[in-house]
This record gives sequence, C-alpha cells and structure tokens, in this order.
Amino acid sequence: SDSLFGEEKTTNFTDEFREFKNKNLSKFSDEVIFYYIYGLLYSPTYRAKYNEFLKTDFPRIDFRYDIARISKLGLELTQLHLLTHPIFEERNKWGLQVEGKDFSVNFAKKADIFRDNKIYLNPDTYIHGVDEATFKFMIGGYQVLDKWLSDRKNTTLNTDELLHYLKIIVSLRETIKIMGEIDEVVKN
Repeated sequence: SDSLFGEEKTTNFTDEFREFKNKNLSKFSDEVIFYYIYGLLYSPTYRAKYNEFLKTDFPRIDFRYDIARISKLGLELTQLHLLTHPIFEERNKWGLQVEGKDFSVNFAKKADIFRDNKIYLNPDTYIHGVDEATFKFMIGGYQVLDKWLSDRKNTTLNTDELLHYLKIIVSLRETIKIMGEIDEVVKN
C-alpha cells in the first residue's frame, strides 16, 4: 500500500487529542491530520510565532488554517523527505547537471565547496544548478549539503551515491518552495 498508515499501522494520537479530533475535526482522516501537522511545522511564520514552545516543549498545533491545503503540502513534503516524490522519477525536472567524471570528494577548505551556483566535489567536477538558499538550507543546525559532502571528504562517490546526493539537493530545493506555499496559507 502507498499509504503511510497501512492497515497494521495506527497513529499515536493521545486519547485527549483523539477526543478533540472527533469533536472538532471529524471530517478529516488521521492521515490528513498527520500531513497537516507535518506541513504546518515547516511554516516559517508558524515556527517564529511558536518558537519558544518549539524549543522547550511539544509544539502547539493551531487548526485554524486551511487543513486540506496544508495537508496536501505536508504530504508532498513527506514524499520529498522520504525521496518517494514523483519528481524523483523525472530527472529532466531536477535542473541539475554534473560536469566532470572524477567523483572523488576532495577540497582544500569548505569555502571551495560552493560558488557560482555550483557544488564542487573537487576542482574538476561540479554539480551545476544549485541556488545558494538550497546549499545553505539547515536542518538540526547543519547545512545539509555541505555536511553530506564534508562527511565523505577523501572518498570517491559511486554513481548511486552521487544520484542520492542529487536527490537530496532536489528535496531541499522543493522543500523551500513548499515552505513558501505553506507560509502563504498561514499568513492568509
């Protein structure tokens, strides 16, 4: 099944939340609510508003926004993060190009990795078509693309590893776009 919640899986909503859901959100499935929460937590506006709670406690989930719209975007985010989104089957939509045949990860200093919308594996091989916001995107205090390459310094990527890295780039770029779409819903 393509469903996140197959027949053998259940949500771990608390009894208190389940009561709230049955009373106020009964027209929405558990899956829709899950994707809504996932999507909402990627809204920069929402994160700024609830910043203190997000740092110290469980997040406060506000159900006053367009649940169906944010849930749809949350589903897309989930697919991007699991690398199962349909875009990964359409390489012509990635907007990335690898120049060079040497897939060794070898750079003198971190500043050599990214410049001119290119990620350099080494002085002779680069990935073209990466914008700065995507390269600098952070998760858990790390620049994802920089960390991934830095963790593989002085190794040679095989084609599957390079393909995986390209998918991460696409995932982050598309995540940024969807975060903007979610923010539009939250702001309106």
